[in-house]
Amino acid sequence: MLQGKFNFLLLCELYNKEERDWLGTFHASTLGNGKEAIMLIGDSGNGKSTLSALLMAHGLDIISDDITAMLADNLHVYRNPNAISIKQGAVKILKPFFPDMDDYDEVFINESKGYVKYIPPTNINPKKFDFPCNKIVLVKYDKNTPNTVLVELDPAKALETLIPESWISPDPKHAKLFLNWLETVEFYSLTYNNNEEAISKFKSLFSN
Repeated sequence: MLQGKFNFLLLCELYNKEERDWLGTFHASTLGNGKEAIMLIGDSGNGKSTLSALLMAHGLDIISDDITAMLADNLHVYRNPNAISIKQGAVKILKPFFPDMDDYDEVFINESKGYVKYIPPTNINPKKFDFPCNKIVLVKYDKNTPNTVLVELDPAKALETLIPESWISPDPKHAKLFLNWLETVEFYSLTYNNNEEAISKFKSLFSN
């Protein structure tokens, strides 16, 4: 809670906003192509951060890692300038794409996460801070799945993962805006065991 509050205050300072201006902050990583953004959600250990780093290495812009903020006025998600946290198990997979991986500091988070490395964001457009976001992808890495599968997902299933660790403004007007935004969102499930296939299928979701 303390970490989340600090991050929220930082966002307010960066964008000259007040807490009441935000629709919410979502437990999601978000990537963009310069014109639109897509949220990645998933439980810890399901490959969300690893896929985010791979997508960044293949040209996409990491808008936020783990905490995605949305403004009420325009329903856009805003850049949250934090690095991607990578667990030890993913370091070997990502090292070919990030030659400086060995130079990144290793930080102990807690007993469940252990040590992580932080990959700094790349591909950033310094003049673009906010993006429309109308797609959410539930990510799961499964070494036993025979194929990488991208399918439409029941919104209720996605919200079971998105909502519990997110913060939604208690303002009734914002609650209505949130529900209206949800009606515009397309929900997908991406189950993968092949990184290249996962990257290709994720990129295919962008309209532009």
